[in-house]
Amino acid sequence: MAQKDTKVNIGMAEVNIDLAKHTSFLARASKEDSAVMREIAVETKKDSSSMKTVAVLGMLFLPSTLLAVSF
Repeated sequence: MAQKDTKVNIGMAEVNIDLAKHTSFLARASKEDSAVMREIAVETKKDSSSMKTVAVLGMLFLPSTLLAVSF
């Protein structure tokens, strides 16, 4: 009986080691994903400010262009 318990304990230890390896892999992958998401957020913020600039310029110049073309 004790021999059977030892085999079960060894098997459980091997499973725990495999689980730890997978957990470590998932943690690294999650960290890499977070870094990529941060880069995307920074680039999105830059793009958003550029789009605001284009919108403001459009609001300033389109009405005057319409008036100039009408006359």
